[in-house]
Amino acid sequence: YRLTRRLGSGKFSDVFEAVDVEWEKKCIDGGCLKPISERKIRRELLVLTHCATLPNLARLIGILNSQRSNNIGGNDSLMNYDKNNSHDARNEYYLCHLLIALDGLHSAGIMHRDVKPRNCLINRFPREQPNYSHGDGSSSTQQHMPQPLPPPPLMLVDLGLADFYLPGKEFNVRVASRHYKSPELLIGFQYYDYAIDLWSVGCILAGLLFRREPFFRGKDNEEQLALIVSVLGTRDFLPYCRKCNVRLSSKSRAAIGKYCSESLEEGSVARDIGRRKPWLSFLTPTCPIPSPQALDLLDKLLVYDHEQRWTAREALSHSFFDDVR
Repeated sequence: YRLTRRLGSGKFSDVFEAVDVEWEKKCIDGGCLKPISERKIRRELLVLTHCATLPNLARLIGILNSQRSNNIGGNDSLMNYDKNNSHDARNEYYLCHLLIALDGLHSAGIMHRDVKPRNCLINRFPREQPNYSHGDGSSSTQQHMPQPLPPPPLMLVDLGLADFYLPGKEFNVRVASRHYKSPELLIGFQYYDYAIDLWSVGCILAGLLFRREPFFRGKDNEEQLALIVSVLGTRDFLPYCRKCNVRLSSKSRAAIGKYCSESLEEGSVARDIGRRKPWLSFLTPTCPIPSPQALDLLDKLLVYDHEQRWTAREALSHSFFDDVR
C-alpha cells in the first residue's frame, strides 16, 4: 500500500487513505495503530470477518504486519466519503441507511457500541466506475482485477468496540462516546444489549432536528446522565434504576440534583415534577419545526428502559422513513 493522505484520527489509531499499489484501488488503511491489546484486535477482526456481507458496513480487505505496528487493517473503498456534520434535507435518507446497517449488524448478533456521527461516513457524490480498458479498446492484462462494488449512501465504520451479544453476559460499560452513551451504560448496568446503539441513533436524530450537536453535551459521565434526566425527567428514571437493581453513586445524584428540583436521596419518591421537557422547547430561530413523525420516532428511541426502546427494524418501519424507504 502507498499512503496518500491522512483522513482522521481516533483514540486507538490514525486513519489514512491508501492506494493498493498492485491494483491502484483506493481504500482506507487503519495505519499507525496505537498500543492496544491483542485480544481486542482479534475481536475486531472476528467481527469484521463475521459481517463481511452485511449492508452499509466497512469491509475488511486485509491485514498487514509492520515493524512499527503489529496490526494494520484495511477497510473498503471510501473514495468519495466524508465526515458528515451538516444538517441537510436528506437526514431521513442517511438515518434510514444507518438503521439498515445496524439492523444487519444486530441480526448477526453484534453490538456496534460506538455509534456516533464521526463513525457514519457519507457518500456525497456518485463514484465514477474506473475504466480498465486500454486506449486501443483492448482490456487490461490484469483480468483478475476485482471490480469495485457500488458504494452505499452511508457506511458505518469503526468496529473496534463491537462485540457479540450473549444474553445474560456482563459487558464492560466503558464503551461508546460519552455524548452518545445510553442511560444503562451511564448507571453502570452491565447486562445491556443492542438497544445501546439505538439510543445513540436517537441522539444523532435529536442533534439533526434541533441543530445541536451533540444534543447531550456532558463534561463527564455524571453530568451526561444529569443532562439526560433533565430532559426526559425523573418520573421514569427512578423506576428504571430500581428495575436494573442499580444504586446511583452520590456523585451522580449530586449532578442530577443540579438540574432537577426533585431529591434523589435514598428513599425519595418520584413525583410529577420530574416530567420530561417537550421537544419543541429546544427549537431555535434557525431550526425548522420537526415533523410529528420525527418527534414520535425520537420518543421511541430516547427511552430510559432499554427493553422498551425500539429496535433498528422497528425504527425502519416508522412513517418518518416513508419517503425514503
